[in-house]
Amino acid sequence: RLLDQSREAWDVTHFLQTFAFPNLTAAVNTDGLLCATLSGDTAMIRVLANSRADVNQRVSSLTEFGFEKNQTLLMIAAQS
Repeated sequence: RLLDQSREAWDVTHFLQTFAFPNLTAAVNTDGLLCATLSGDTAMIRVLANSRADVNQRVSSLTEFGFEKNQTLLMIAAQS
């Protein structure tokens, strides 16, 4: 539970609207997987991974939240 927030599972439409992605392709090609990972939405992680989101993406901008630079989303998911 990142930042002590409850985990919420969204359908694709609600996820795209919540995180202001214009469509699924945009979510796949940008930070959609990061949003799904940090929100703990495993169903959406699965949708994005099946849509070819980069599951090996490295994140370097979350150091203020206690994550080290260049961790993969899998590492972040394991820690949150």
